[in-house]
Amino acid sequence: MLLFAMGINYAQSNLESVQRHDLVDSLKRQYFQSNPKNLDLLVSLLQEEPNPDSMLKYGKILFDESIKDSSNLMTFQGFLHLGNGHILKGELSQGLEYYFEGLKYA
Repeated sequence: MLLFAMGINYAQSNLESVQRHDLVDSLKRQYFQSNPKNLDLLVSLLQEEPNPDSMLKYGKILFDESIKDSSNLMTFQGFLHLGNGHILKGELSQGLEYYFEGLKYA
């Protein structure tokens, strides 16, 4: 009985992982196909992205685009997600630096 319950739990978590991956892929496609670039899609992507390296990559893109648009809210979001990526990688002091920089735009 315990093994059956563990199997169901594993299958459920695996399904959620696949669904999240599909959502992230869909958000990436939508973002790169949008013209002009929709920064809200990028924020949604970053909120769902489980991979810290991807968080850093897309957080940097968000930061760069937000500076061009002079959008303080999106610049704050860029710093927040850059900080999150570093925290998830175990780079705590670097993550905190990004959080503190983001506060300047909040």
